[in-house]
Amino acid sequence: MKLHNIQNISRRVKSLCNGFLMAGFQLFPTLAMAQAPFPGDLHAWFKSDAGVSTESNAVTQWADQSGNGFVLTPPATGPVLNPGVLNGLPALTFDGSTQLNGDLTAPAVTGASIFAIFRYTIEDSNNDYLYTLGSDGPAGSQFTLSRRSDSSVYHFDGGAQNVGEDGTLPPNTWFVSSQVFGADAGISHNLFLNSVSVQRTSASDPYSADLSTSVVGNWTGGSNRFVGDLVELLVYDRALTVSERSDVEEYLRERAGLPEFFKTEAEVLADWSVIQYELSTQPDAEWTFDLGGTRADQATNADASILLSEIDVADKVIWGQFGSGSAPDFMGFVFGYQNTREFYLFDWKKETASFLNFGQASAGMRLTTFHMDGEEPSGRDFWASDRAEHTTVLLQNNIPWVDGVDYDFSIVFSPGSFTIRVWEGETVLESWTVSDSTYPSGRFGYFSNSLQNVRYGQVFANDIGPLEIDMFEVDSGQVAMRWLGGEPPYVIESDEDLDSFTPATNHIWNRTTTLPQVGDRGFFRVRSIGTELSSAP
Repeated sequence: MKLHNIQNISRRVKSLCNGFLMAGFQLFPTLAMAQAPFPGDLHAWFKSDAGVSTESNAVTQWADQSGNGFVLTPPATGPVLNPGVLNGLPALTFDGSTQLNGDLTAPAVTGASIFAIFRYTIEDSNNDYLYTLGSDGPAGSQFTLSRRSDSSVYHFDGGAQNVGEDGTLPPNTWFVSSQVFGADAGISHNLFLNSVSVQRTSASDPYSADLSTSVVGNWTGGSNRFVGDLVELLVYDRALTVSERSDVEEYLRERAGLPEFFKTEAEVLADWSVIQYELSTQPDAEWTFDLGGTRADQATNADASILLSEIDVADKVIWGQFGSGSAPDFMGFVFGYQNTREFYLFDWKKETASFLNFGQASAGMRLTTFHMDGEEPSGRDFWASDRAEHTTVLLQNNIPWVDGVDYDFSIVFSPGSFTIRVWEGETVLESWTVSDSTYPSGRFGYFSNSLQNVRYGQVFANDIGPLEIDMFEVDSGQVAMRWLGGEPPYVIESDEDLDSFTPATNHIWNRTTTLPQVGDRGFFRVRSIGTELSSAP
């Protein structure tokens, strides 16, 4: 446990005393970026706090800030400019009868990334377009974002209607939206809201949009008008990469003053490599990413696949999350990875089943050593794991995973010994400590086999060591802290007088937190629940 006092903190101090690390320093607020990232690729940039002309508060012109000189104007009365709507920024308020039109002429745009800060302010919509870029035409001719009934996202690509899940665009909720068009063979469309993937579609023809017809607040014809507030709109003339998209989202998040979309110290899974086993029974896995590339989804009922990091597990504490919504088969992770034939595999199956000539696999968690000499693993090795010359099952149980539940896990790996824990909420479902020196080091990765719609959460890695507070800041009624070491999950406790600490948080599965400061005096301590479990008598 690490203890901190927030009284009269004005400078950084650190001292280790009787097992407690004392620290404190003044918090200086982070200034939001004033310039949008990748300005050289910005085709159009409309900001509510620049380039807006009004008459009696009604917008008469919205001038592009990219340097390309575009202008949006209303066909009649424009939306209203309202000051101080979001994080001190004004907003253009559309009432369902107003829109802005413009000619964003360019050569036919075959790839684009479009971002916005906005909210819908009515409970439901029939088909209310935030924007439409491109003339009505064949498939791939329009870049659009709209909302339909039951607050579902909607994208019309010029030829096909694409309706997302209900409830993805609730009213009176601020969003940073990101749409990336044409990244995959020119036909893909991916929509993210606050960095979370909510819709993936493909046009029947590659995207090619004529932006001489561009509308904000409506479709190109009829009355499908937006009711809500718009703060910013950016149009890039290419499909940005995952990391580039994340940079723009972070710029807009800071502009809007919204909470962090993802844990910024998480590993970037989008940078990991994919190992695909060809077992000749199912298609290849399809790994996709959101939350700035820090979360992965695997959508296909596929042959065994590993999303492999560069993280070496030796002397590390590694933790992450997984969960699934369909099919009964395997999710998990590998560690101590040497090559495609030699590694530890923790996999978890929902139901007992046999498959083809692969044998039977039981429901539950399983820990297996793969130790093959030259020959690649077969479907049977991943399924039944019953050939002693190929695999050794070290431990297993009969606990099935449950649809829709996200589970946390941790690995504490010292050469020759490691501990694996799996949690559901604040309950430990399983805790295994294993003495095995087959692989004293090796890489970590996520694993999927014969399982679609599986989610892989953010991953963190610590060096094994005592809990150490790396940052402690107090400002404007908020206490922010970051720590290293220990074993998750963590709990922050607080007290005014060092005599009766009480929990200030639930279990925390990252290395940072921000809490409200209560009064001008207080003490905080960080407890490592995982370390306490490992040290229990």
